[in-house]
Amino acid sequence: MIPIILAGGFVFLSHQLGGFFGVWLGGVFFDRFASYDQVWYLAIALGVFSAIAHLLVRERPAPREGLAYGG
Repeated sequence: MIPIILAGGFVFLSHQLGGFFGVWLGGVFFDRFASYDQVWYLAIALGVFSAIAHLLVRERPAPREGLAYGG
């Protein structure tokens, strides 16, 4: 099992990298196409992909030892 602090660090790191690459790629796309339209299309596509990926996640409670089930 991953320690919670390690999971939080991974989330923070990926958020920072996403922020950097999002701004950087926005500039690259603007320099190449002289418009932000392509960046918007990419952002929409990534948002739809993310929504579909989250819909596929099946959450279930973690088994907890030492608890009696059924009352």
